Amino acid sequence: MIVRDRKAFDLCLADLMDREEVGFDLETDGLEVWNDKRLCGVGLAIGAATYYLPFRHKRFDEHMTLLQTMGDEGHNLPLAYLPELWEALGTVKRLVGHNVKFDLAAAYRDGYRMPEEQECEETLCGARIYFPGSQPSIDLESCVAGVLGVDQSGWKQEFKDYLARLNIKNRYDKAEVEKIAPYCESDCSNTLKIRDAFQAFALETGQEDVYKTEQEVVNILWGMESEGIRVDKDFIARAISETEWARAAVKDCMLEYTDEKEFNPWSNPVLTAVFADNGQKPVGYTGTIRKDGSPSESWADEHLQKVEHPLAKLILNWRALDKMLNTYFYPYSGYEGDMVHAAFKSWGAVTGRLSCEKPNLQQLARGVDWEIPQAPGFDIQVRDMFIAPEGYALVCFDYKQMEMVVWADYLNDPELTAKINAGGVDYHDMVTGLVWKLQPGAPNFKKVRQRAKAVSLGLVFGMGPERMAEGIGCTEAEAKSYRDEYFKAFPTAKRFINQVYRRVEQKGYVFNRFGRRYYLDNDFAYKGVNYLVQGTSADIVKRAMCLTKQGFKEAKSKSRLAAQVHDEFLAYIWLDDFKKDVGIVKQAMETQWLKTELRVDISLAAPDWGHKVPLCGKCFDVIEEGECGCK
Repeated sequence: MIVRDRKAFDLCLADLMDREEVGFDLETDGLEVWNDKRLCGVGLAIGAATYYLPFRHKRFDEHMTLLQTMGDEGHNLPLAYLPELWEALGTVKRLVGHNVKFDLAAAYRDGYRMPEEQECEETLCGARIYFPGSQPSIDLESCVAGVLGVDQSGWKQEFKDYLARLNIKNRYDKAEVEKIAPYCESDCSNTLKIRDAFQAFALETGQEDVYKTEQEVVNILWGMESEGIRVDKDFIARAISETEWARAAVKDCMLEYTDEKEFNPWSNPVLTAVFADNGQKPVGYTGTIRKDGSPSESWADEHLQKVEHPLAKLILNWRALDKMLNTYFYPYSGYEGDMVHAAFKSWGAVTGRLSCEKPNLQQLARGVDWEIPQAPGFDIQVRDMFIAPEGYALVCFDYKQMEMVVWADYLNDPELTAKINAGGVDYHDMVTGLVWKLQPGAPNFKKVRQRAKAVSLGLVFGMGPERMAEGIGCTEAEAKSYRDEYFKAFPTAKRFINQVYRRVEQKGYVFNRFGRRYYLDNDFAYKGVNYLVQGTSADIVKRAMCLTKQGFKEAKSKSRLAAQVHDEFLAYIWLDDFKKDVGIVKQAMETQWLKTELRVDISLAAPDWGHKVPLCGKCFDVIEEGECGCK
């Protein structure tokens, strides 16, 4: 039902009030809702009824003149109705959506604030649990087809063709209300239906607790996204100026190899020609074949790094500077205010690991050692733009060698477990001693430690001797020998890997310490070990997030989680409760879920994320020259 007037609007509000749940979907005039894009319509599924409330649609169809499109009278509800809609929506216990945080962000931009007692439920998380293996797509259309057996591809393709014909992709505000309303209302209704199936599946397969935790985490992530991460606009302005200067200096040197002729450093065909003129053949290929049967050259960074010609280093530096400007500094210099709202996806990876975008905080290097002779003294780091709000400190909590501790738990080796739980020992140092009988300080220790690290990680990631050899820098036969020596020292490692293979062969799936299932074909059984280690780590992180939020709530603290990156929590700690709240996060993260104990390194990000000062894990004072408040 399209809500076009006050009478219909009042009926919709009456139906909405105090509901247990509603299906929720917003249409927008673009994807950058935290920047300059806004909602144009609100879709709701309330029981068996569905509604579409248009607010910012343009009068736009295939037969209108440009002048006619400029008016929207009669097509939209007044924006003054939005506060009433939000008030009614706030009485609903639970909002269910497919990519629900995107819809909440669009609503937030127009004044909606979720009441503390309200919950959001994400069907994408349910889809990740429901579909076996790495489902190619878990978008709503695929989920509806896979769960409900309803093929919507025909009429949805017609709608997509309509948008393409008018060249208004992602500009749903320019779609006719009569076109967009059925699309949005159907999405709201189907979201509730697939949610029911996902819940039933989780219960049937013993993953009810996994599902419940995922939904709790979605609400935590929404809090992180809506409040945002503070950026230093003054630093960004300086960074743009200095990075543009460095990029220009590198470009000047690049052009010396093309007789001052401009070229695109990102283009593979262009670089093939440029390097050919400089006597350099390609060292990598994309894997695709041209029409003439020749392979397509690749000048990706990993291939350029193997090229010894000086132009390769210049291009790598230019690309790094250009990416830093266009991915981080330019976009966020134009944002309103000084808060960036990164989008965290708890459903992005099969294992359950969190991913992140806009910006992707997980891709930010801890510290780039710039080597740019053309720009002496250049030392701009992206992490330096993230700072604490006034009254808070930015504190980093990083699990120590998390994947290795989880791997050791699955090995169930008593000696290994005892050494880990005793604390104070580097995992790879320990393996070097137990397998190859070398201790730190011994001749050749660093080289052998690198071997130990490569073998451990290789086993976790399901690598065979060939790939393991690449990581170690040895022959395939030597890698196989090292792996056998590892198995001799830790026979439970080989036993565990074999158990994973047998389980996949017999059942078609494995499940981690928390019951999360991973479905695998026999040909991909080697991925099972990685799924278990990565997945258990992911579920520990998520439970720690829940415990942290609970701890802050019970303490009535103003502190909050700001971001989750790999095995690291970034928290804004309220200065008045600094030590108490740091202790809350540490206790949550070090909760013992396994036989092997996880520990956390704590550091103060001062003045920004790029500059960390270690904190004592007991008294939480800054450690200066080895001294803290404990001594």
